[in-house]
Amino acid sequence: MRIAVTGSIASDQMTSCGRTFAEQFIAECLDKLSLTFSTNEPKVHPGSAAGNLAFGLGSLGLAPLLIGAAGTDVAGRRTIDLRQLLEQSGPLDLVVVSPDDPEAMVCHTRQCVELGIPFVAAPSGQLAHLGRAQVRALLAGPRLLFTNAYESVLIQERSGWTEQQVLGRVGTWVTTHGARGSRIVCANRLPLDVAAVPPREAAEPTGAGDAFRAGFLAAIAWGLGPVDAARLGGAVASVALESAGPQAYTLRGDDLAGRLRCAYGAAAVQPVVASLEHFAHTARTSKASIARASSLTRSSCDPRPSR
Repeated sequence: MRIAVTGSIASDQMTSCGRTFAEQFIAECLDKLSLTFSTNEPKVHPGSAAGNLAFGLGSLGLAPLLIGAAGTDVAGRRTIDLRQLLEQSGPLDLVVVSPDDPEAMVCHTRQCVELGIPFVAAPSGQLAHLGRAQVRALLAGPRLLFTNAYESVLIQERSGWTEQQVLGRVGTWVTTHGARGSRIVCANRLPLDVAAVPPREAAEPTGAGDAFRAGFLAAIAWGLGPVDAARLGGAVASVALESAGPQAYTLRGDDLAGRLRCAYGAAAVQPVVASLEHFAHTARTSKASIARASSLTRSSCDPRPSR
């Protein structure tokens, strides 16, 4: 399966204040907050949902096509034409529409529909900035819809559709619930709940959702079903949680297999482990894998995509 990921390409500035927000909030006064936080010096990490997802896919031995605008002149995000990129790079089996300029997200979704390319809707944090027409446009028949628990409610509010109405427009709806795991829902079927894979020691949650989606999509690309995909996504997310920075983790097939066996039992994860054994054979380190990933970026002032 050849996967393309569209979305923003950026860096994350991350800092910490040494305490949780919950420790400094007064529950009865949330409507009139007035706080100052002293933080550590920020650190810059490669980030953005599209970049994080492409990194995770590359770390699992796939060669994703990263499509987005980068550099100091990124105003041309919404003018990237998937048809032109297909002529340059060849056919695609799946396109992930991740957070980006809202018009770019709608444009890429419509182009996938017109070209008959299966696509994934992963609007994530951009949902808060989308209007009703834009949200509905993103739900024009995606093979998969990814949300977290909050976004699963927000997408209903923004679209004006009920959960069942949304399900009638998507193939499979996957919602992550943090430490509670994930839920997989299809129209007219009972939901499937998949437990999370606990990290050994959580360092930073940023990018864990993107890591889950990378694991999920890699499993789908390997021909596995949604439950196996959610289990692999949980294992990849647990590794990401142990690193400071959304692209700072390293994946090893034996480590992922061990986490899966501990979380679900050896028999339950045999199909995933068999795929991971192949991954371990073909990709010795995550850096070697990501080096094989293709990246197409386009400058707003240059009509030709560059590799």
